[in-house]
Amino acid sequence: MKKFLLTLSLFTAFAVQAETLFGGQPRITFEYESETNTAAYGSTPNTAVSVFPGIQWKGDARPLGFITRAELMLEGNQDNAKIGTGAIGNTTETKMGIRLRSDGEIAGRWGYYVRGLVGQSWNNERNFSYWYIEPALKTDLGDVVKGLSWTTSYRVVRTFDRDSITRTNDRNKVRFGPNYDFDAKNGMELRYVLARDPNNNEELRSKAWVVEYIHKF
Repeated sequence: MKKFLLTLSLFTAFAVQAETLFGGQPRITFEYESETNTAAYGSTPNTAVSVFPGIQWKGDARPLGFITRAELMLEGNQDNAKIGTGAIGNTTETKMGIRLRSDGEIAGRWGYYVRGLVGQSWNNERNFSYWYIEPALKTDLGDVVKGLSWTTSYRVVRTFDRDSITRTNDRNKVRFGPNYDFDAKNGMELRYVLARDPNNNEELRSKAWVVEYIHKF
């Protein structure tokens, strides 16, 4: 499965290098996440690397009149709970999903987006399917620093299988941080993420830093 996902990610990375694709602008995002569970959940560190090849649409080219972005998600991550004993990587996981997004303007420097994903996890504990929905508020800070903006979002993550085991993957995540455009084709995003357990009185489950690099073709 990992070899398949690696091959697919490399193929899509090369495929999106066309100037236009299905009437939109090809783009690719590389993401690195460093997460640590709270003490109540074992203080387990986790590292994840993801790639999101996708297409961005504007104006009348938007599919269904409102979809502004479609992306394929490919992710690999690993827990490192036993670093202290020398046994690294007690849990490994591979994910694949489809993510859609719709952007809009509110007024002045304020805008918003709503994005959602449907995905599948393959891991060495139990495979599961899941979805998330994420509304976000954006503000343009270009009058302070050219190319700078700020995003705050709330991501609701749920598994499709609602048994007691897969439900442990449910999360409610608050995500916030700056975005910076280096130029018209390159940018980055930084997010701080607080994840809570919706099945345990919203107890804080983990904290994470996420860094993304975006290239538009």
